Amino acid sequence: MNVLREDISTSISCLLSFVKPDEGSKVQNYDDLYKFAEDFVVSRILDSFSQNSIIESYNNEKISFFNDINEKIRGYLKDNSFGNWRFYIDGFPKTGRSTILGFFAINVLFYLKFSNFLPSVFVFSVNWEKATKSIFDVYSLYNFVVGETINSLSYQFPRILPIRNALIKWFLSIPLSSSLLPLPISIKKMKHFPYEYINDLANSHFLLFKAESVECSSLISEILAIPSKFSRIFGFERCFFVYSHIDFCDIEFSITRGDLETKCSFLDIILQSVSQEQYVIDSKFLPISTEILDQKGVIILNPIGMISNDFILDSSSFFSHILVSNPPIRLSPEMCRGCPLLLHQYHQLMKMVTHYLESEDQKLKKLSLMTCSRQFLYLIISKNLEKLIISFSEVGTFNNEKEVIKRLKSINAAEIILKK
Repeated sequence: MNVLREDISTSISCLLSFVKPDEGSKVQNYDDLYKFAEDFVVSRILDSFSQNSIIESYNNEKISFFNDINEKIRGYLKDNSFGNWRFYIDGFPKTGRSTILGFFAINVLFYLKFSNFLPSVFVFSVNWEKATKSIFDVYSLYNFVVGETINSLSYQFPRILPIRNALIKWFLSIPLSSSLLPLPISIKKMKHFPYEYINDLANSHFLLFKAESVECSSLISEILAIPSKFSRIFGFERCFFVYSHIDFCDIEFSITRGDLETKCSFLDIILQSVSQEQYVIDSKFLPISTEILDQKGVIILNPIGMISNDFILDSSSFFSHILVSNPPIRLSPEMCRGCPLLLHQYHQLMKMVTHYLESEDQKLKKLSLMTCSRQFLYLIISKNLEKLIISFSEVGTFNNEKEVIKRLKSINAAEIILKK
């Protein structure tokens, strides 16, 4: 049934894309169909975010500070005009940079929708950690960018859906062909198709790959410009790029023409291009030097400080810190260093410990007995404490996490206490 709905949605969106704005009055329920098609585009972009592991399924119960983060992000978008939407999520590993990137991607998408900018903005997302697993040279990079561009374009400009596969196949043949092949007949038969512009773009790719003398940096720059150039052919005025885990692009490409070999840094080429379009980017392990980003007018954001610690203390059932072991190890919200991800882990842990303490049966306690469910909850708490200690060490809170974890494993239920 879901497949049927997808096919119907795709067909409606595709057919409606052939209707010019001034012809809408001739179509019954045009306004409703237009809204349906726009919602379909949004759902497909969200799906691409999900497939690229840029967003997860968030809700208010899972992420305690959901609204807090969204309000901050909306403020950044409001305070900076669309032409200046260039953001880099900086910070320590494991501090929630990817989480913030996901929130940014969603907020930007719905801002574009409700501001009526979406029809003129091409949204292109890549998780470079996943992408670079299949990228080995300039040819595989070209294949990846072309495929992702046309696939993304086919849902944001549904008119090309019927010829998507043929168009991809034709462009992918360019680097290794001895001459530029003619456009497939299926594409030539399509009405209102920008043949000349597409041919010009394909020819520029062909000449670049066949040139006897070309710098590696020039070729990489041209490949990275494919989403922008392709989308503009189909009427999009601007692009918004969501680049996750950009530190995986810290690789070197090389090309050889005759006896001359030229090399270039893939990451450097990406960073040089950020002033030309709108971006939100993050890294996973290695922080990116912010010097070049500052020069490009990129706004540097850090998950730390994006939310307040106060949300942890807003309930009388929660306490200010946890003490474990003897001598005690004091765990407090301050150890999270303002990191949204760690604050969430800490918050969830406090809820479990509170429930554990409130579920104590005094009669069983006198007999030194414990219910199986309470014992199981204690084991879960211990495991989550261990994970939290490891996370603390990754942001520099603890330098001797192995010793701390060793002590945690030796404690018993009576030694886990909350302190006001």
